[in-house]
Amino acid sequence: MDKSKLFRYGLSELLAITIGIAITIAIGVMLYMFIPNFMSSTTQQQKISLMILSANAIDNRNASISIAIRNLGTKAIDKINISIIGTNLNTIKLLVPSNYGALSNNVITLDLSSLPLIPGQEIPVVFIISGNPIISGTKVSILVTAKFVDGSLTAVSSSTIIM
Repeated sequence: MDKSKLFRYGLSELLAITIGIAITIAIGVMLYMFIPNFMSSTTQQQKISLMILSANAIDNRNASISIAIRNLGTKAIDKINISIIGTNLNTIKLLVPSNYGALSNNVITLDLSSLPLIPGQEIPVVFIISGNPIISGTKVSILVTAKFVDGSLTAVSSSTIIM
């Protein structure tokens, strides 16, 4: 048998085995990356963001805070609770949106069941906090909890300094 024919057949088999192993490894890496994301996709898709647009002192007892809440998930939100935590905080008055909100114990509840916050949509919220005293430099923490139409919950928090 000719040595050049033997060399070509051996190289072909070696090349086929190498390509087969590379394809098997590539498929395994793709499955390893895809399956964990697929299994936890329900928790990843239920997110909201909280942006504090402004926090300004009106006088030594009142401050105005403006925030925006955005639905980053894939499901609609039908209820939002906004808890305001601050030192010497007495009352809250909701300015925007005035027709959806209810107040109790420093918690603003926005009932969006008639017009849910769809994915990608943002809702502005403006409220006035009153306390004794509220001065520039007062720290206020805001906790937002959202209930999705399927009953699942998510939360986000942020802090701001009154200017």
